[in-house]
Amino acid sequence: PLKHWETHFKKKPAQLIALGEKTLFTHALLVAWAMAAIKYKNAEWAALLLESCALKNEKYYKWFEPHIYLLVQIVKKEKLQEILIKALKKEGANINGESPVFLLLASLKQIIEVETAQTFFEQLKKVLKKQKHNYLANRLFTNLKKMAKIFPVEILPYLNEHWKSDIFGKLEKYEKSFNEMYHILEFRYRMLKNIKGE
Repeated sequence: PLKHWETHFKKKPAQLIALGEKTLFTHALLVAWAMAAIKYKNAEWAALLLESCALKNEKYYKWFEPHIYLLVQIVKKEKLQEILIKALKKEGANINGESPVFLLLASLKQIIEVETAQTFFEQLKKVLKKQKHNYLANRLFTNLKKMAKIFPVEILPYLNEHWKSDIFGKLEKYEKSFNEMYHILEFRYRMLKNIKGE
């Protein structure tokens, strides 16, 4: 149990994870702790490990990848959004198709909060300002259609206001990917209105 580690070393979970990252057994320790967090449904450890995954490099994501879906189920919704926003802001204009936070977002099954979605699109806009095609940016935009399922329909007014055609410049391929995602959101919005009888 994870409590054994805390009691034995007289350290808090965050301190233990920080120490674990400095050993020769970082991979084994973090993965074992992730499995223990899932087994014992420890929300504090799950959140700290997800944060470590989202804020570090791609290597960390690959370590956690088999466990991410179950870790996410344990973490409180508000805490998950906090982790995602923090990681998105840290990446800024450097976000790409291999960024841990992007991979984490792309693996989610549930709809994220409006603030989180808006933060994601703000960082995406910074990528567009570079006005360059590259493999990592391609991967980012080609995944938008698949990611439509995690964006809330309440993000549509923001997208209407801040994502005009001219933002894409010469990057027509990226605009096409964005529009495909946008149309899925629009369709979902109309469906929800029909269900509610509005």
